[in-house]
Amino acid sequence: TLNFDFPTGVGHSIQRLAERLSASEGAVSASDIALDAIFEIFPVDRALIITRRMSTQGVVPEILASRTRPPSEDPTGQFDTIIPGLVLSTLCTDSRLSNANEATAAVRAALADRSTSPILVAPLRQRGETFGAIFLDAVMLPEWVQSDEMLEFLSSVGSMAALAISRARVQAELGVERRLALRQKVQLSRRTKKSTARDTAELDIGANGISESLR
Repeated sequence: TLNFDFPTGVGHSIQRLAERLSASEGAVSASDIALDAIFEIFPVDRALIITRRMSTQGVVPEILASRTRPPSEDPTGQFDTIIPGLVLSTLCTDSRLSNANEATAAVRAALADRSTSPILVAPLRQRGETFGAIFLDAVMLPEWVQSDEMLEFLSSVGSMAALAISRARVQAELGVERRLALRQKVQLSRRTKKSTARDTAELDIGANGISESLR
C-alpha cells in the first residue's frame, strides 16, 4: 500500500468536488467524479459506488463505478460478488446508519466472516432513505484514514454524490416521460389525421352519390 501523509487542502477538495458534481451529466458520470476525488485523498486500493436497481428478481445491487490501484490489479484478492448485496442490505435495513462512522462499523461487523481487509463505507441517502453506498477497502489503512475527520470527509463525499446521482436519475426519468409523451402525441396526431382523411373520403363518396341521384 502506498505511504500517504495526512492530506492538506481537504476543504478545497470538497469545494472542487461540489463544482464538478454540479456539472456532471448522468449517475455514472457523478459516480466517476466522486471516486476520482476519493482516490486523490484516500490511500485505498479499491473503491466502489453501489446502488439499488429494480430487476425482474426484485431489488439487486448495481455497481455504478469502480476504481482499483493500480487500475489493472485487484490488490486485496478476488472481490466477493456477494459483498455489494451485503453492504446494501446492512445499510438499507437500518435508517439510523446515516454517516460513514456508523456505516463503516455496521458493515465491518456484517462482513467479518468474508472480508479481512480494512474497509470504509459511506451511505448514499436521499430524503432519509439509503439507496446506495461508497465502499472502500485496502490491504492496509493508516490510522489517520480511519480518523473521525476523514470519516466525516467521506460522509460529505457520500452526501454530495447521493444528491448528484439522485438528480441525474430524476432527470433521466423525466426525459423518458417526455419522450413517451411526445411519442403518444405523435401517434394521436397520426390517428387523428387518418380518421379525418377517412371521414373526408366518406363525405366525398356520399356527396357524389347524392349528386348522381339528383341528375
